[in-house]
Amino acid sequence: MGSRLERLPIGIFPGMSAAAARGFRPLLFVLLVICGVLLGACGGDADGNGGDRALTKREYIERFNVLQQDAATIFDGIDDATRDAASAKSHLADLDELIAGVNALRPPKVWQDEHRTMLSSLRVMRQSIDVLSRAPASQPGAINAQVQRFADAQRDFRDAVRDVNATR
Repeated sequence: MGSRLERLPIGIFPGMSAAAARGFRPLLFVLLVICGVLLGACGGDADGNGGDRALTKREYIERFNVLQQDAATIFDGIDDATRDAASAKSHLADLDELIAGVNALRPPKVWQDEHRTMLSSLRVMRQSIDVLSRAPASQPGAINAQVQRFADAQRDFRDAVRDVNATR
């Protein structure tokens, strides 16, 4: 007795001879394996950063700690950049990357408000730096307003981080 595929009626492959159908079976098997691999690869991300599942507190803290270190480095560099348009512009990509990283995290329900605050604060900081990067030096009032807006958003970000750390 042959395999189950060999016992399939030829009618499944209309117009094919039995020999042609047997030659088609290995190709069909390979196609099914490829489809299985592709479907398995579409199952979501392996590290839990995207997808719909909220991270556990521990997972969130582990991933956020890396981003928090990046944020501290960026903030240190930006503090000086708020005085110089060209320097401010050089930090936009860093802020975009940080925002994308924080946005990719799915916080536990208990920290969703703090997470939203951190994300909106980062976006405000990014907007302020963008404005500063284009602001003419002849408009010190506008520059000072953006520096203050940035400082307020940075404070809100740090307060949200403090709140998360206080409830771990």
